[in-house]
Amino acid sequence: MILYDIIFLIFSVFYIPFSIYKKGLRSFNIKARMGFIPEGIKSKLRSSENIWIHAVSVGEIMLLGPFIESLKKYFPASTVVISTTTNPGYEVAVRNFKDQAVIVYSPLDLSFVISRFLKIIRPKIFIVVETEIWPNLIRVMKSRGIPVVVINGRISDRSFKRYLVARPFLKSTLRRVDLFCMQSEPDARRMGSIGAEPEKIKVTGNMKFDITIAAGDRPEITKGFLGLGEKDILIVAGSTHRGEEEILLEAYRALSKDFKNLKLLIAPRHINRAPEIKKLINNMQGVFLLDTVGRLKYFYSIADIVFIGGSLVPHGGQNPIEPAYFSKPIIFGPNMFNFKAISEILLKNTAAIEVKDERGLEKAVYLLAGDPKNARAMGFFAKKALEENKGATARNVELVRGFL
Repeated sequence: MILYDIIFLIFSVFYIPFSIYKKGLRSFNIKARMGFIPEGIKSKLRSSENIWIHAVSVGEIMLLGPFIESLKKYFPASTVVISTTTNPGYEVAVRNFKDQAVIVYSPLDLSFVISRFLKIIRPKIFIVVETEIWPNLIRVMKSRGIPVVVINGRISDRSFKRYLVARPFLKSTLRRVDLFCMQSEPDARRMGSIGAEPEKIKVTGNMKFDITIAAGDRPEITKGFLGLGEKDILIVAGSTHRGEEEILLEAYRALSKDFKNLKLLIAPRHINRAPEIKKLINNMQGVFLLDTVGRLKYFYSIADIVFIGGSLVPHGGQNPIEPAYFSKPIIFGPNMFNFKAISEILLKNTAAIEVKDERGLEKAVYLLAGDPKNARAMGFFAKKALEENKGATARNVELVRGFL
């Protein structure tokens, strides 16, 4: 692994300054990523047995609620440590789990950094959410007898092609992992194809279906919060990406001629894009912009129609589970490859509409806005599909318990 350390170090020498230049010094959190943890956190971790969960970003962190709650029920004396890579992920983790877990930034995948990190964390187990493959981290864990478990594992079409090319290098790392809990049979087959041992692969389902949003966990947001009446038809476009806002606004202009009470809320995936979207909106009547992190689900709860961003451009889509939880009719584009299994379940259950372009989006909104009964039926089937696919969290917790 010395060669890997050298390659990763060379990569970091170029990547870190680039990241700082593009996003600012705070964006990379170099001190935290090098394994320097505040003394207050160190003292807390020294006095307990620790369960380390790594969740790279916001999406992975948001599904951890029921999982952590179950772990704490079985292991009340243990401290849960959540590591994450991104600033938005860190902020969401602090907001949602500061009373249930210690939140840290994940270490760089360099042997000496990981060794420093492990002296502080001292985990009984290392749990990776979805599929984050860090060779040094996994190697050091295994050398110290710490079990490594992947939960909610998935391999997208795009990632699978890359992993197949890297298979000769990945194989030894994957064989150090003790268990892969995969979302679906195709994910399980792909994991085996890139080098994981078949006997270590289990299909446990998708934890995103186990989402729970307790009433006490969300503010009382109503349409009145936006200055709307109950008869207004609100489209919430969640986690949009560059190129989609123009399509949404053009469709909205066209539809507003027939639906005078139609309103649109745009919530970009990356809030640093808010100023450019504000320019696109240009004081257009009936259009709102959400520029805060972690609040989108509250606005899904008051939507009449939901559009899933990242799907009309080749990004891979975003998670449609939250609008399904609130029984909302869902529209998305053809690029849902990062959420393929979920989108297929929704389509199969008549709980979503897939569109190809702006014209298709217009037609879908026209259909739902003009037929509220049909829209409510789609929302009902979305919630039903979610309920029928629950249980992955409990299955994963049971398997994790076997290592603790």
